Amino acid sequence: MTLFEYAKAYQEKKGWSCIPCLPKNKQAAVSWKAYQERRPDEQELHDFFTGHEDRNLAIITGDVSNRLLVIDFDEPELFVLWQERNRIDSWTVITGKGVHVYFTLAPGENPPLNGKFCVDGQIAGDVRYNGGYVLAPPSMHPNGLIYRWACGGSELMTVRFGDLNLTRPAVKPTHAPGRGRPKQQQEQSSAGAFPGVPGYVKNPKAYARAGLDREIQNILGATAGEDRNIKLFNAAWKLRRYAPLLGGESTIEQTLTELGQRIGLPLSEVQRTIRSAFNYS
Repeated sequence: MTLFEYAKAYQEKKGWSCIPCLPKNKQAAVSWKAYQERRPDEQELHDFFTGHEDRNLAIITGDVSNRLLVIDFDEPELFVLWQERNRIDSWTVITGKGVHVYFTLAPGENPPLNGKFCVDGQIAGDVRYNGGYVLAPPSMHPNGLIYRWACGGSELMTVRFGDLNLTRPAVKPTHAPGRGRPKQQQEQSSAGAFPGVPGYVKNPKAYARAGLDREIQNILGATAGEDRNIKLFNAAWKLRRYAPLLGGESTIEQTLTELGQRIGLPLSEVQRTIRSAFNYS
């Protein structure tokens, strides 16, 4: 499919307002204010994308796109935690850095504000609604990775924002001199010699191996209704920090490749997912 065909399908089949962005970039290639109020017509879409196959494609979120709400996770670990707790099964996109989860905002719900959100008190990403947009497949992230649809629910979930169990960041007071170090500095000083291994751990190799075993069981326990790609992505992303303790990235990649094939994923898809996770920054 061409970019024009993608954009036309998004608008005609989903009712989403589409705009072009610069190649390998998140910056809009056109003035997009008008398209927050109306969707581009077919001729405009043609002009946006035909002859510009190197451009990216973005979907404007909010009321203009049939009340499209996108939760943009920058932290894969927090996405997995949130998903497992809330049993959310809606459409998802694997991005160059994390995961987008698509919803329709329920009728009568007040539009949520764009901005940061937290899971377990940690900033996990951004809410996208009126006045926002997200890159969509087949766009290319600035790091070179391609946005792609992952397995999700058969239908786009309609939700109330409060039911997503997301919190907003609290305003933190400035650290006062003489009252101890800020939490971030405390965490840094207690970090171990290996990334991801706390300083109190006496046997880092055993700690890393236990993490690997957990991820193996998590992947093998994937059910048909779960997104096996996302489980594989997050396992690779978590385990790469333990590479020096587990025989290097190649050893981790070999183990995860075998697991991915065992749960029914094509080899090419498994390899692409693992490399995407290793390249995630």
